Amino acid sequence: MYFQSGFFRLDGCAYICSHEMNKHNLKLLVYIFFALCVLASCVSKRNYYYLNKSGDAPAKDSIYNNIKTSVAFEHILDFNDQVTIALEPNQYQLGATRLGTISNLKVGLDGNLSIPFVGKVKVDGMTISQLNDTIYSLYSRVYLNPSVNVQLSAFNISVLGDVRMPGLKLVTVSTINIFEAIGMASDLNDEANRRIVKVLRKNKDGKTDMYELDLTTISVLSSDVFYLKSNDIVIVQQYNYKRYLNKTQQFYGVLGAINIALTISLRFIK
Repeated sequence: MYFQSGFFRLDGCAYICSHEMNKHNLKLLVYIFFALCVLASCVSKRNYYYLNKSGDAPAKDSIYNNIKTSVAFEHILDFNDQVTIALEPNQYQLGATRLGTISNLKVGLDGNLSIPFVGKVKVDGMTISQLNDTIYSLYSRVYLNPSVNVQLSAFNISVLGDVRMPGLKLVTVSTINIFEAIGMASDLNDEANRRIVKVLRKNKDGKTDMYELDLTTISVLSSDVFYLKSNDIVIVQQYNYKRYLNKTQQFYGVLGAINIALTISLRFIK
C-alpha cells in the first residue's frame, strides 16, 4: 500500500506538473500569437522618407557638388510648349510694324511655332537660347539692331500612379524637378513606393526611354531626369506591403480569434 500509495502520490505529482506545464505552454502560445498580431499591424515608416540614404552618391562632404542645378539645365522645346517673345527695337525700318510682346505662343504638334511677320519656324529640339538667336536673326531682316527676349511660359508634364492628385500638370516656371512635380500632385500617398519612381521621356529618335529613380537616396539629386522636360510622364507605383497586408488580412483575423479563444480557455484551467 505504501508503494501503491506512493505510486499514487508520484502519479499525482506528475499530473500536477504536467498540468502546470500545459498551462504555461498555453500562456506562452497566447503571448506569441499576441506578438505576431502586433508585429503584423506595424508598418515600417522608412520608405516614407525622402533623401534618407546615401545610395551610390559621393561622400557627404562633396555630395552637394554633384547636384544638378537649374542654371546648368537647359529646357528643350517640344510640342504644346508655350513661349513669350518680347521685341524692343532700337530702330526699325520704314514701314515695319513694331511687335512689342506676344505671350503664350504655342508650339504645334508638328514642332512648328507660328511667329508674327515671319511665319512657321521649326523649333522643337531647340533650347530657349537657340530660339532667341533664331528669332533675332529673322527679325534682323525687318528691324535694325533689335532687342529680342524669348522666355518659356509653360509646358506640360504628367504625374500618374499612387499620388494624391494624379493627372496632366501645366508648369508655368522655366524648370521643375521631380520633387516639385510631386508637390504639384499634392505629394505621394502613404502606400507609394518611393524607391521605384519611373520617368518616361521621349528621346531624339522619337522613341520613349524609361528611367527609374529612388527618392530615398541622395543620389537622385544628380540624376539625368532630376529636372523634368516637356511631356515627361512620372509614374509612381504602390508599395508592395499594402498588397501583402490586403492578402493576409483574413489570416490575421484568424490569429486574433485564436488569441481570444486561448485567453478565455486559460481562465478555466485551474
